[in-house]
Amino acid sequence: MKIYRLMVWVLLAGLIASSNNYLAAHVGTKTGFLYLQDKTKRQTGVFPPSIQSAAQTTSSLLVGPPFRISETATAEPDRGATSPELAYNPDDYECLVVWESDGLTELKGVRDIYGQRLNAATNERIGISFRISTLTDQNKNHRANRPKIVYSRTSHEYLVIWYGTGLYGAPDRFFEVYGQRLSRTGKMIGSNFRISHTADLGKVNTNIVRSSGPCDLAWNSANDEYLVVWKGMGELEDVVKMEIYGQRLKANGELLEKYFRISRTTNQGSNFHANEPAIAYNSRDNQYLVVWNGAFKNEFQAEIFGIGLPATGKVLAGTNDVRISQVTQVGANRVASSPHVVHNSANNEYFVIFQANALRGEGNVDAYEIFGQRIDAATLAEIGANDVRLSTSVEIGNTASEAAVTFNSIAKEYLVIWRSSRENATSEIYGQRISATGTEIEADFQISTIAAVGKDRSVNNASLTHNTANGGYLVVWQGNGLPGANTAKITEIFGQQLASARSPRL
Repeated sequence: MKIYRLMVWVLLAGLIASSNNYLAAHVGTKTGFLYLQDKTKRQTGVFPPSIQSAAQTTSSLLVGPPFRISETATAEPDRGATSPELAYNPDDYECLVVWESDGLTELKGVRDIYGQRLNAATNERIGISFRISTLTDQNKNHRANRPKIVYSRTSHEYLVIWYGTGLYGAPDRFFEVYGQRLSRTGKMIGSNFRISHTADLGKVNTNIVRSSGPCDLAWNSANDEYLVVWKGMGELEDVVKMEIYGQRLKANGELLEKYFRISRTTNQGSNFHANEPAIAYNSRDNQYLVVWNGAFKNEFQAEIFGIGLPATGKVLAGTNDVRISQVTQVGANRVASSPHVVHNSANNEYFVIFQANALRGEGNVDAYEIFGQRIDAATLAEIGANDVRLSTSVEIGNTASEAAVTFNSIAKEYLVIWRSSRENATSEIYGQRISATGTEIEADFQISTIAAVGKDRSVNNASLTHNTANGGYLVVWQGNGLPGANTAKITEIFGQQLASARSPRL
């Protein structure tokens, strides 16, 4: 299946050619509802089309050098910031970047969620970074992980969610999904609140905590509410079964009805689990598409699955999980994972992207690339070829992973980004612009430039958004990109701005 992933909006930065420029960038910057078609109706015998090896270049859309967003190391030199996410606020022409960090906690490794406002035009920081999660105040064994964020243009506020974990002996209730409302200026509205209630079902076999894990969310503009999805052990059986669940929230964070099960992956067997949920909202039809990674046929291979949901959130009777990717048709032990999905408002379709070792040949079992699939948002039928390859790692030993996507409503294009790992070289963030109809606009291009700092550096966990006013993009990532001999262990959040192809440079 072919997916159309939204293209990253990077408002900020241009590639740099030397570590001196990189230093200046970091020190000098202020900072009628149908579900997915049955697999029997899909195209058969269609595998990832081969594409010519495009030269990996520098895009003309890069604006200035990368810049530093977090300042974790100023508190403690051995602390780090990871897993950044961001949302654009059109009311005030700014972005809010959130991440997890142990920068201000008493103990190393005890992580909370932090945020930093940025001016969308200048990338300057607005105020200082601030803490969003507060559960570590109750127990130093607690940890907040992998935040997600959306902005409500109706309530003019943000909602940040994350999932919690704890060390041995931590309260069961901490292994849940939590949320926090923030005003448009980043001020906390109320306190942290619990979204999932999986642990209330009791332990599996009296000793395994029923936990809720990685999560995602979408804002429903028609009803001004949210739908949060997560991976969790939400069934009563005394067996570890991981499925995807959902919970609707009112604009004020109040739970709407009870949480509900979305996936049915474990119906294949107790060792088949659902992971890595992602969600997109379709404002034209007032519907959602939820996607996830799940084991398929055996526990050593996996595909991307999905299901359409009405505005009420609950799965319609008779609706089944439907396979989106088809990488297991390429060969044994193939895995599709880390899905992301975005809605294309111009053509009313979804674009699902994922990483997979879906290239033919036994020698390509370890060769991961980024693939995509377009899906009609009204009928949820596939559009075009299956599993279309988006990244071009070029050389044997190179891999692409951890992709993200956004759809640019101004430029009418997607920006897909990913982490490129290369043989005998540092990892970097790369991107590819994709037209609204799924064709590549230019060659893969490099976004981060951490190699200019040192060969012992790396980047990870990139995310992006686009500016709905001028069509620009902002890409953020974690990396040990601070110059200096003793900074390789310091991980901070960095950003890069990209101009829109259809708008004047900022």
